[in-house]
Amino acid sequence: MVKCPVCGKKFKNHIDFYRHWEEKEAENETEKMSPGLKTLILPRNEKNLNTVLRDWDKTMLEKYGMFVDAQIHEDKIVVRYDPSIKQKKWAISVWDCRGEVICPHSHRKEEYRQIGYFDVPPCIVGNDEEIERFLWEILDDHGGAINMSGLYYFDDDHMKKLSMFLDKKYR
Repeated sequence: MVKCPVCGKKFKNHIDFYRHWEEKEAENETEKMSPGLKTLILPRNEKNLNTVLRDWDKTMLEKYGMFVDAQIHEDKIVVRYDPSIKQKKWAISVWDCRGEVICPHSHRKEEYRQIGYFDVPPCIVGNDEEIERFLWEILDDHGGAINMSGLYYFDDDHMKKLSMFLDKKYR
């Protein structure tokens, strides 16, 4: 399962998503070659270089989304970003077939509980089966899996669903 970061439509496999991306969402050749990512082209000047290279999270994260990479040319800066991710506080870190939920709150390691393949902080409460299903959905939406190491950030839809599981004192 893969979710389009622009329209939110879900696809059973990557190939269907790639077709959708090429036909409906990609606005230029760079975007066609980077399924799921959008492109921002800025004129090259000192202010834009500082924004892209140093201050993206402070100034552009909420407006555009998660910075992926940039190509700096003589006259322009081409930035690729993921429009579905507007925060960097919540994620699932997958390594060695285990997922650890990363959150902005301070918790000791021994406070985390295991739910299936996931280590879940105490600020997430509720039915373990529902929580596990929610965490699998996040991996699926990003085209990931428990055996694909990486950092899977919660997108806007995931953040809304997360509020159902957050302990009241952390809201």
